Amino acid sequence: MDKRIFDDASKKVIRGLPFYSYIYARTKKIYDDSFVAMAGMTVDRTTARPVMIINKKMIEEKMEEFNIPEDDAPQFIAGIIQHELDHYILGHVFTNPKTMYGRMHELFNIAADSSINRYIDPLKKLSGTPEDYFEGTRTEEEKFFAGSKELSDFSAESMFTHLLKYLDKDQMKEVMEAMAKSGQQPSDGDQEGEGEEGSGEGEGNTDIRGNLDSHGQFGVPGDVKEAAQNFRDSVIKESFQKSRGLVPGHLQGFIQEILKGKINWRKELKKFSGKGILGRRVETLMRPNRRFEDQPGHRVDEEGKIGVILDTSGSMSEKELAKAFSEIDRLTQRQRKFYLVQYDAEVTSVDRYRRGAWKKIKIKGRGGTNMGPALQKMQEMRIRRLVCITDGWDYFDTERLKQFKVLFLFTKEHCENFEANAKAEGFKTLVMED
Repeated sequence: MDKRIFDDASKKVIRGLPFYSYIYARTKKIYDDSFVAMAGMTVDRTTARPVMIINKKMIEEKMEEFNIPEDDAPQFIAGIIQHELDHYILGHVFTNPKTMYGRMHELFNIAADSSINRYIDPLKKLSGTPEDYFEGTRTEEEKFFAGSKELSDFSAESMFTHLLKYLDKDQMKEVMEAMAKSGQQPSDGDQEGEGEEGSGEGEGNTDIRGNLDSHGQFGVPGDVKEAAQNFRDSVIKESFQKSRGLVPGHLQGFIQEILKGKINWRKELKKFSGKGILGRRVETLMRPNRRFEDQPGHRVDEEGKIGVILDTSGSMSEKELAKAFSEIDRLTQRQRKFYLVQYDAEVTSVDRYRRGAWKKIKIKGRGGTNMGPALQKMQEMRIRRLVCITDGWDYFDTERLKQFKVLFLFTKEHCENFEANAKAEGFKTLVMED
């Protein structure tokens, strides 16, 4: 391909699409003529930065196959670049479709392309709707997917749900089982399923989608995903500022949510309870030194442990307590085991919590509320880092709480005055959302 054509396409992105230009500049480009499609988007597993793979040879071949005039080539290539950047911006790249949807992953690939291409004119001109394909009315000129016969405003996820009606019962069962296994449900707007690293193998029938791009590189390992999403959000915020708010219409709602700085409370909870916080390593005569018999041994101070105090008073509903135990169980993803203290007006239970222990632990209490005894118990156990799950209908004991590093995880219907007091004293506060 003439280098000038590709350079002209890049300039169209940089100059004609100011919001995309900064994100494109922060994206690593890999030019690989052996790649299985015209392009692909992924995330670097080491740096958590976006990576775009471009097959210039195939782009040139496809432009000839699609009878695209040379004068229109830069615009067509710019459309491909925009398509890949949209996959990144909207978060499609963080989830491996094969992990989430099993053998029906190509259905999601079609849905994702359709949700994006309807806003990219050079690709939209060469597209038909997904319904055309499944109804057998797609023409040979329609190489890609864009828009819908029945949906007016849709995400990749809602289009996927819409297309499920074209599956038979066995296929539907397979999709639902795959989604249940990945912890997902088919719903509109859920774009952050648990991703796994894409293998690049078995990437689906890219020819169905005109070899526009491959989604085989989608998916980010769990230990990289949070960093990759945070970097994506920071790049979007900076791009918004540099482009003076010139956000494409189809991205405005999504971008506004990021600009609001909406807290992902589960991420913040994981961060607070992560394993990276260790107690002090101190000498002790109570433990022998393995190397030198006449020297004291060492132990890790209890500060490195985490405690969870759970309000089981009468003001906590059964639904709230069930949700609380669900989140307590999630903590074991970062903390293999920790202490759980139940309390109402007094301590009602002390347990060493391990994953799945909720099946055996009984909820005790259901009386008045006073977290003081629970805090006293944690002091006796020499635990200083606490997650307190409560509805906040309690006395705020400032002096005692300041002896701990505390994260308050409030139920949705909680006492706002208690929350305000906690924030004023510098404690971390989160609210469990549905």
